[in-house]
Amino acid sequence: MSDIITLILGTALGACLGIPAGLLLDRILRKKADATRRQQLRAAILNAVVSNADVVATLKDWIQHTDAWLSLNVDLSIFEATASLKYEVLDDFELCQAIDHLRFELSHLARTLDQLLDLDFHPSAKLSVSWPGGTKESMYNLLRPRLIEAIGGQLGPISQCIEELKRRLTR
Repeated sequence: MSDIITLILGTALGACLGIPAGLLLDRILRKKADATRRQQLRAAILNAVVSNADVVATLKDWIQHTDAWLSLNVDLSIFEATASLKYEVLDDFELCQAIDHLRFELSHLARTLDQLLDLDFHPSAKLSVSWPGGTKESMYNLLRPRLIEAIGGQLGPISQCIEELKRRLTR
């Protein structure tokens, strides 16, 4: 009978000590995994920010020589893929909002670049059209300078967002 009591007490004591120890170990491992996941996400977003900084720098140079053909692509893949995940993983709500703001600005820039590319390769864009008032001008000559001006106007705010995010993601 005393062997049974000893066995029961040993099992109870083992459970009383083992369960909290197991929970503590699980908590430590989860914190480490969360920190690793957070760091990986920050690194991926920083890489996308730097990649887009290169695109913006190229566009700033291109604005000076707009007669050159432009073929650039804004990298939105990481921003789109982590749109909601970053709110769960990152602990900084303002950082997440700044990332979303850059994503919005880059999406707008991408649409403007797509319009410019479409205009450059549209078969009838360079044909002259008679407009009210007797002017004859092509859609290309009317819209291209406006699109280039819009792109130039977008580059300043995007550059500011990029520099702020670089600073915040590298600390």
